[in-house]
Amino acid sequence: MFSVTPKSSIEVLVQEALMALLKYKTGITNIDQVKILDFAVTFHKFESVIKISSVLIKQRFAGGVARISSSEIKLCGSTNNEFVEFLRHRGARELQDKQVFLDKV
Repeated sequence: MFSVTPKSSIEVLVQEALMALLKYKTGITNIDQVKILDFAVTFHKFESVIKISSVLIKQRFAGGVARISSSEIKLCGSTNNEFVEFLRHRGARELQDKQVFLDKV
């Protein structure tokens, strides 16, 4: 469902909801500031199925980490993978090494 240039009003509403969630959790004020975010994806395993449990987000030049849970993402009308793609396409940097991410906090 995610696309860089939304084609329907539903896609626009979902992206606006995701942006509102980011604003609430991180304090950024506009979509251009997504570029200053670092994020790491956390997973959990349930009955041999691995799923995204949450996304940890931090402003690159500020302290504190915000946790966005899978249920919060779903309330915005998005899947976890669509949310991660939204962050990537808007310029947020994904950190693969979660220990380095947590050390920066």
